[in-house]
Amino acid sequence: MILMLMGLTAIERYLLVFHNQFLHQHLIVLHYIPMIFCIIYPIGLYTYLIFFYPCINQFTYTMITCGGPCYFFETRISILDQFIDLVFPVTVSSLASLALLSRVLWQKRRMQQGRMWQKNRRLLIQLLYIVILYNLVWLPMIICSSIMLFSPIPQPFLIELSINILPYGIYIVILVCPFVSLMSLPELWPQHNPNIRPLAKN
Repeated sequence: MILMLMGLTAIERYLLVFHNQFLHQHLIVLHYIPMIFCIIYPIGLYTYLIFFYPCINQFTYTMITCGGPCYFFETRISILDQFIDLVFPVTVSSLASLALLSRVLWQKRRMQQGRMWQKNRRLLIQLLYIVILYNLVWLPMIICSSIMLFSPIPQPFLIELSINILPYGIYIVILVCPFVSLMSLPELWPQHNPNIRPLAKN
């Protein structure tokens, strides 16, 4: 759900900057309906796959994935889940963000629109930081998961990495994002007042 919403907001951010009037004219189709879909689709899909999908749970206590949803062990469903719910939203989010950055820089250079650059500079700096942070976390997970799905032999190191280590990076992104946004807002930084001097305690 989070990845789909991130991809949707990346597309809407592009439309908001370059096609603002078009976005507001088709707000229901381009904003509300996709937003509702991004919320309902994952809930419905994983409710079915976890609770109602006709498969048998594998309780092999020597496996790291012991006790996980049994649809994990269905190759076709795992591949579809991997690409539709992980690879596709991350790719869309990254491409939309890079398209926004590239187009702003291209227009600035081609038309010398310094005013537009000053207006959107902070937004673009925030976006660049978030895209870099976002991809640093999700790309290793995508690469490891793809190798495990298509590799003909088991990859115990990648399994350990993708299940017990890399998922914690998601929480790092959530914690670091506010500070990344703060970096591009210097007016919110604490200002040092030279008239205020700390009192030394004896």
